[in-house]
Amino acid sequence: MGLLGAFARATAGRLPEPRDRAALDMMRATKRLVTGAPPPPTSQARRRSRRKPPRPAVAMRRRIDQAFASGRPRAQRAAAREVHDLVAHTRLLASPEDSRDPDRPLGKVRGVRSMQYMIELLPHIQRLVAEQPRGTMLRVLDVGPGTGHGTALLAELYDSGALGYRMKVTGLDIVDTWATYITTTFPNVRFVQADAYEHDRVYDIVLSTHAIEHIPDPVRFCRRMQEMARLGVFVSAPFNEPADRLTQGHINVIDDAFVAELAPLEAHVHQSACWGAFTTPRYDSITLRLEGLADPSS
Repeated sequence: MGLLGAFARATAGRLPEPRDRAALDMMRATKRLVTGAPPPPTSQARRRSRRKPPRPAVAMRRRIDQAFASGRPRAQRAAAREVHDLVAHTRLLASPEDSRDPDRPLGKVRGVRSMQYMIELLPHIQRLVAEQPRGTMLRVLDVGPGTGHGTALLAELYDSGALGYRMKVTGLDIVDTWATYITTTFPNVRFVQADAYEHDRVYDIVLSTHAIEHIPDPVRFCRRMQEMARLGVFVSAPFNEPADRLTQGHINVIDDAFVAELAPLEAHVHQSACWGAFTTPRYDSITLRLEGLADPSS
């Protein structure tokens, strides 16, 4: 190697390149041996290096496809668990900073309450929906949707038309606390940050669950919701909550005087499976149906 190296160093750059392919390869190999340069990539390696790496979503989909194509339940469960873990992680990152507790994610605490409020409101909404022609597309506004889980439940039920009707559901809130969480977690819910008094859109149905007890002048607020609704407004709230023991954040008592002033089409008092269910005595809730005052042709 010493003589070969000396010859290569002495002749490098001075001898003409041989035309014979074998001799040319030998000379190039000798130069690499002396200089320590790596061998050139093969054509296949060059093509591989030019390929873009697969996007994470594509790579994950391939792994899932492979897991389910294998027919092995254990691999299928592992692949599905990976997807669920990533979704949970995304929701955690999208949550407000003061709610990022992996042991108590929003969907397991506040989200459960939000869905329960919507479940209690659903029979009333569905009676009004059933009065419309089958196949109708309804635009619905949820004022004060909180985490959006209840809003998303309604949107999911009426997304495909399987129940005979479809809905485009929007959540409206004056603050953006839950904006990122709702828009990244629930793709079938549109979120708008705006003051209800300044929001100039009209909807078929407007609803609000357990929000008016937090809002100054709840009668005026309900009238504003009526102005935005063509078909009707649904409001649920605590009923006759003791004024000396108001829940934190509540500033109003929704009582008989309030209901009389609002003059709803319907009023239903019930005991919620969620709010007030763990007090002694149990608190009541009320659901009100109000007339829509918006121009039907708007």
